[in-house]
Amino acid sequence: MSQAITVIWVDVIPVIVTGRNLEMTDGLIVKQPYADEIMSGEKVAEYRVKKLPEDKYYVDVYILSEGHILGTVSFDKCDEMKDGFEWHIRRVEKLSQPVKYIHPKGARVWIREVVPHDIQEN
Repeated sequence: MSQAITVIWVDVIPVIVTGRNLEMTDGLIVKQPYADEIMSGEKVAEYRVKKLPEDKYYVDVYILSEGHILGTVSFDKCDEMKDGFEWHIRRVEKLSQPVKYIHPKGARVWIREVVPHDIQEN
């Protein structure tokens, strides 16, 4: 039985967030197709080698993939498994359109204070 996760839904159709003002927050880098599966609510947990950092429970973090912010997620639980950890996704909020961000050189899992392209200074 799969875990229940809060994905903003209306009659089983995800609500797409429009006109959201993006702010700087931390981002989790997720490869495709897993990032899209998280954003659709199909994937209810993220599997990683390391434990979910203590400061990442119940806070919104960006899901980053292929140079874009896809939306935000929050995690509510982390279970140890044989080969790593299962981070349980609590809530998903998908952006209506992906937003570009600058990917820092060498970043592989987390990016601290991601600056969305729409609020970067020129």
